[in-house]
Amino acid sequence: MKIVRFRAAGKTRYGALEGSHIVEYSGTPYGPFKKGRKKYPLRQAVLLAPVEPSKIVTVGINYRDRAEEAGLDIRREPTMVLKPLSALCGPDDPIVVPPAASRVDYEAELAIVIKKRCRNVAPERAREHVLGYTCLNDVTARDIQARDGQATRAKAYDSFCPVGPCIATDIDPNGVDIEAYLNGERRQASNTKNLIFPVEDLVARISAVMTLLPGDIIEECMNRVVATQLTKDKDDPDAAKRKLIDAFASISIEPADLQAYLGHSLDRVQPAELADLRSIYATIRDGEATWDAVMEARGVTGSTADSKKIAEDKIARMKKETPKDTPPTEEEMAAATKAAAEGEQGEPPSDPHPYGLYFRRRR
Repeated sequence: MKIVRFRAAGKTRYGALEGSHIVEYSGTPYGPFKKGRKKYPLRQAVLLAPVEPSKIVTVGINYRDRAEEAGLDIRREPTMVLKPLSALCGPDDPIVVPPAASRVDYEAELAIVIKKRCRNVAPERAREHVLGYTCLNDVTARDIQARDGQATRAKAYDSFCPVGPCIATDIDPNGVDIEAYLNGERRQASNTKNLIFPVEDLVARISAVMTLLPGDIIEECMNRVVATQLTKDKDDPDAAKRKLIDAFASISIEPADLQAYLGHSLDRVQPAELADLRSIYATIRDGEATWDAVMEARGVTGSTADSKKIAEDKIARMKKETPKDTPPTEEEMAAATKAAAEGEQGEPPSDPHPYGLYFRRRR
């Protein structure tokens, strides 16, 4: 069954999607829900968000391959961020980019819809409390998230949580393909079989923290992007490198940090290293880890400050060890001329001037 919430003939109603029509139902999906006789052509109805939740719970890094790709440990507990209800909007509503944001990302997600009140439910009984599953676009202002160091404000703007179009009640949530398309191009692809915390586990863990009520949403974070803004220029390595450096700068990671990690100049970066840096950038951008945490997970010791200090010390040593590259001073020249005029004979100094500024009297 595909449950929808829609507006037609000036009224908001619940119904079920059947082909190109919506069949009206009386009641709500969380109680008595009876099929009616009225049908509305889909083109004459406005699809709304199919839920009216009391809370929207988003879950961070819940995709096993994504964690392994970024070199992060698999978390023992899910991380949670609450989106405000004012962020909720329908599947066809516009997403409004706030003036304060310069980078707004989208993420196609599977959302769990709760059917009945639950608290401290066991995993084996979790499905009894689930009505079905819907699509959710977890919109985030990444530059704001990077500045704040956490995701609350970045995910909270009005229209940052499109949901719908329907609630599917008869699918296997642990084996669903999730895809996102932008202008006809597939930009995200994943499958829920790779989730770290499956539906049953998530409902149990979250209900141990807060009481879940009918209509509440739990978003299972997939976050598996196969084509991002950073990979558009794959045929132009220099352009891709410049964009990547700019992207890191937007989250306060300087080129010096990247060079310290790579061990060489960014001019010599290789395609495999670019791919690695993209993965690191996505991890930090998405709030899954800090630069220092990623470096530690990859076995790179020392913090960003330590890396800079090491680089600065190395440069200072190189400067100190470089022979002087200046001509002799007037005082040095005068002293050497006087010694030669007085007939002094000497051996070359142990640390001669690079210009060979010493004299020997001819016999």
